[in-house]
Amino acid sequence: MARRRGEHGSAAAGANSRKNPVAVAALVLVVMLIALAVLAPWITPQNPYDLSQLSIMDNKLPPGSRGIAGELYLLGTDDQGRDMLSAIMFGPAAQPVRRHRLDCCRPPPRLPRGRESRPMSGGKVDAS
Repeated sequence: MARRRGEHGSAAAGANSRKNPVAVAALVLVVMLIALAVLAPWITPQNPYDLSQLSIMDNKLPPGSRGIAGELYLLGTDDQGRDMLSAIMFGPAAQPVRRHRLDCCRPPPRLPRGRESRPMSGGKVDAS
């Protein structure tokens, strides 16, 4: 599709994507997932990362069952008694933090030494 005079690339892309119902639906879905991840601490019944809230007696409950204390687990619980709905909603919020932490703590790549190094001069390789 040809751009109109004076219209930049991002404006043309925005105009085209607003006309595409699949792109609009995808954008709505992404915004909803981000909102759920941000609001998860306030709208979920349990924090799956807080060990004081977990009960091992509520492990492996089927969906729609109640725990010992009377909580309703809509999607059931895992083997440690964590609410699966809460774990799903908390997951996207915690993921970028973990990924960033791993990138910061990664050691630098190993520098080649000895036979692996490229010859510096004269075509000879260091023998160490």
